[in-house]
Amino acid sequence: MIGAAYPGDFHDLMLKDELDHLLNTGARCVSEIRLEFGDVTARLDILCVSVAGQLLGVEVKTGDNPSFTPEQAFVYSHALIGAGVTSPDSKIAGLGLSPNSPLQAFPVIVLYSQGRGQQKRYWIPSLEPSTK
Repeated sequence: MIGAAYPGDFHDLMLKDELDHLLNTGARCVSEIRLEFGDVTARLDILCVSVAGQLLGVEVKTGDNPSFTPEQAFVYSHALIGAGVTSPDSKIAGLGLSPNSPLQAFPVIVLYSQGRGQQKRYWIPSLEPSTK
């Protein structure tokens, strides 16, 4: 089971705009991809391979004081250190990656805006691996 609270249309618009921006830079990207570490699954908004070959995740957060789900915090912290996070999704092949194979270490950048007309901010959270 993947923990999530649907944040609404503004989230979807932010996701689409960021995905379009990344694709326009020449990155290869997929959206709404499942990531797994052990028996814990989280859904990442965007996963890309940059023109330089760097793997990069983007998590879109909107609204008042949003946070990671427990699953996201657990899986993303392990992705950051390259601890064997995988994706079962076949669409990961569009990035030149194999489903269910360990991914290289990659940052998950958070894109945040409280709402329409509000400033967008980007940051890379420092997540320590945790146990679930």
